[in-house]
Amino acid sequence: MHYKLACDVLETEAYGYDHAAFLMGAQGPDPYYYNVLGPRSQISRHIGDRLHDTRINVMFAAAIDYVQRYPSPWLEAYFAGFLCHYALDRHLHPYVYHHVGVYDEKKPETAVMRGLHLKFERAIDVRLMTEQTGKPAYRYPLHRALPIRRTPVELQKFYDHLVRFTLSLEDGGTLFVKGHTMMRRIIRHVMRDRTGLKRRVYRWLDRKESGRDLFLEDLSFRTPPPDFDVLNRTHTTWFHPVTGVPSSKSVDDLYLDAYALTRTLLDYFGPALKSGQPVAVEAWFENRSFNSGVDCDDPRPMRHIRLFTQDTR
Repeated sequence: MHYKLACDVLETEAYGYDHAAFLMGAQGPDPYYYNVLGPRSQISRHIGDRLHDTRINVMFAAAIDYVQRYPSPWLEAYFAGFLCHYALDRHLHPYVYHHVGVYDEKKPETAVMRGLHLKFERAIDVRLMTEQTGKPAYRYPLHRALPIRRTPVELQKFYDHLVRFTLSLEDGGTLFVKGHTMMRRIIRHVMRDRTGLKRRVYRWLDRKESGRDLFLEDLSFRTPPPDFDVLNRTHTTWFHPVTGVPSSKSVDDLYLDAYALTRTLLDYFGPALKSGQPVAVEAWFENRSFNSGVDCDDPRPMRHIRLFTQDTR
């Protein structure tokens, strides 16, 4: 969906951003999650998690500070795409988390939630891709979401600054570069599954190893979506996982909300970044988490959950 939203925003041609940089930015901090090999995979995942749910105002202040201090059309386009990622996560994730919960390997009671996040989001992607193209999702050219092969040095420096300023950690740029490289490889060689053979191999591996927080089978776009209205086209009531506020919005509705927020953010930050003037970060982001959409410092847990795998309605 991040790629779809980015393309829809770019179609307006109102902003004149470099398309490749914008599309790369639309993946947000997610490349950190793809750095799955080597001794630093855990710290890379930690950085990815914290850039989604910790000190959001501080993170955006750091990002804006860097873009204004080292202005370049490419970096401005990347940051604009990053805002696009934030807008979609902020609106869609509460809906997702209501249906999948939060898996924690240290909490046995969450075992039933293992792998549900990827399974649910993949099902949304598959449904929308099939509708959009009229073809099976496994035929979709996934690599278009990451058109840049090598991470620009200026982006590595951007993440060095962002991670150091936000999380007081070093090597954020190096880990992002590795994650971006792995993300491209996984999209091209793991997710792409024209024949379905990879899916069968992944299912076999899933039976051999149960310690992962996802099922490898769900990486393949050959995996059929579950028999559940993942797009909520029936407008069934669901609840915000933190606040418990009810909603009957569909994924389509949430997508339109994210599109509107993206346009609002770009209309403000585009000129603001170029002017070099101070930006009211707190007023625009309100420290709202990518995951819950509420203040990152809100101590309430995600407890309003109804797993889609257990929903018998």
